[in-house]
Amino acid sequence: MAQVCGALRDFGVELVSPLLADTCPQARAGAGFDRISFDIDFDTRQARCPQGKTSSSWSPCTQRGTDATVITFDTATCVPCPVGAQCTTAKRARRQLTVPPPELHQAQLAARSAQHSTDWQAR
Repeated sequence: MAQVCGALRDFGVELVSPLLADTCPQARAGAGFDRISFDIDFDTRQARCPQGKTSSSWSPCTQRGTDATVITFDTATCVPCPVGAQCTTAKRARRQLTVPPPELHQAQLAARSAQHSTDWQAR
């Protein structure tokens, strides 16, 4: 995805390629809340879950040589949640999301949405 963003930004060339699917357990199962279900605000460094609760920590990191952010929701928020089973299978019963930098995150959302259209597939 970084190459797609870089090609457009640096050369004005739009690369069209299918994006790999989200690999979180919820997305793989096709049930529950995957990453797209969360509202992520990079400016305020907050994420909001589908139940309206906000994240408790925002930790920049590097994973496999790529910048990312680990967003965590507090156990006290997640344990009593009535839809917690649709959100996390973690032993500590709290949700954690890992997201790429804002430019890549937005590009992923747009690409995953667009690649299901017949126009995109024809292209």
